[in-house]
Amino acid sequence: RKKLVEVSKYFDRYSEEEVKDVYEKASEIRIAYKMKEQEEKTLRSKRSSLEVNLKQAEDILRSAEKLISQVSVAMNYLAGELGGGAVSDSETSFEFGVQLLETLEHEKRKISREIH
Repeated sequence: RKKLVEVSKYFDRYSEEEVKDVYEKASEIRIAYKMKEQEEKTLRSKRSSLEVNLKQAEDILRSAEKLISQVSVAMNYLAGELGGGAVSDSETSFEFGVQLLETLEHEKRKISREIH
């Protein structure tokens, strides 16, 4: 840039070839700068997109962990590991199992929608 200013200021001191070279170099530098600016803009956009995707993935992970916890509690309940809370009547136990499976299936579909 300094060289360009000097050549422009003292135009009569430099040959036509020197002036041409300085202007060509300045033009090349300007083009390279604009390309780097565009590259930076593209990279910033990609970073923003990745941050959004990461946030969504973290939300999905929390939902999946919650679902795993719920399934674990339900499995323990059905296995009778919660002590006095076990269901004794087989018909009531069956209805509870069906309801539990429907709930789990609903949660599974919900998480699947969030992933896609």
